[in-house]
Amino acid sequence: MIEVRQSQLQSLSQHEIERLVYVDPLSQLPNRRYVEESLPNLLQKLDGTALFCFVDIDRFKQANQISYAFGDSLLSAFSQRLASLLRAHDLVCRFGGDEFIVILSDLSAADASMQGQAICERLLARMQEP
Repeated sequence: MIEVRQSQLQSLSQHEIERLVYVDPLSQLPNRRYVEESLPNLLQKLDGTALFCFVDIDRFKQANQISYAFGDSLLSAFSQRLASLLRAHDLVCRFGGDEFIVILSDLSAADASMQGQAICERLLARMQEP
């Protein structure tokens, strides 16, 4: 069993291995490990103000109790809609469960608060869509 898994790992490309390590398979977003390992480098690259948002889905436990498939579907839709609201150089990661980290960079201090509020409002509107 161990030899088979080692053989399978050896046949994967470096890109595929990094994807397995750093990308959440359900949301297709970077995962907690990616954030934890990349944060020092991200902070060094910042030019100006950045906004760090911690986002979670209210009452997700109730949705997940309906069925795990329903909860997974909700997480997937939420992830896609959240990511679609951000600029190309912003970062959204699934931190775990129903928790996400959003990092908006290259903002003025005045814009940071407004951008965060605007994303929340647009996300709420997008989640009302079918």
